Amino acid sequence: MSFNPIRKIKKLVERSYFYRRSAEKFLSAKTFRLDGVEYPYTIHPHNHTWTNERAVEISIAERALIQRKQFRTLEVGNVTRHYLQTRHDVVDKYEKADGVINVDIVSFSPDQKYSFILAISTLEHVGWDRDKKEPDKIITAVDKLKELLTQNGELLLTFPVGFNSFLDEFIEEGTLEFDQCHFLKRINAENEWRQVEWEEVKGTSYNSPYSNANAIVVASYSKNPR
Repeated sequence: MSFNPIRKIKKLVERSYFYRRSAEKFLSAKTFRLDGVEYPYTIHPHNHTWTNERAVEISIAERALIQRKQFRTLEVGNVTRHYLQTRHDVVDKYEKADGVINVDIVSFSPDQKYSFILAISTLEHVGWDRDKKEPDKIITAVDKLKELLTQNGELLLTFPVGFNSFLDEFIEEGTLEFDQCHFLKRINAENEWRQVEWEEVKGTSYNSPYSNANAIVVASYSKNPR
């Protein structure tokens, strides 16, 4: 990605103490809705959530984890433990940290399956971030996650629109066979988000007009016995 000095300056301003205090005051009085459920915005210093999609993703993840606190849980990508106190298993191929299993998810073979699997802004990197683009690896990874679920196990993923063109195409065509896909769109510079239909976010750019994701997918799947 080419260097953009205006975007760099904008990010520095957004991450300043005074901007954070202003954003914190504004967003703490606001909520967003997803599938009829109201959520608060998450304001956290890690990754400056008041400036990006983490403000909604972490809120969604936290509620899902609280509701499933007795579940055997796997997280793909070491994300939520930067914001929340968690004790579930984490697989992350690259990030080195205590308790994180460094293995490619498609090669992961645990002794037991999981009743809940979560991935926050991770799927878009699969088969994309290296020199060789591998769109089929996204399909392989999602199939692997479904395979790792127990009967009646649940899968919840969030990922940005406009980051990985292959992933966007799979969502458009229904290739990944999720049970549900909901879409959140960033609607202003204050980092408010609103649920919309796919047609309203299809073709959304990443990093434009706002930094990072301008729309995200919230996908879910339940492995029901047949």
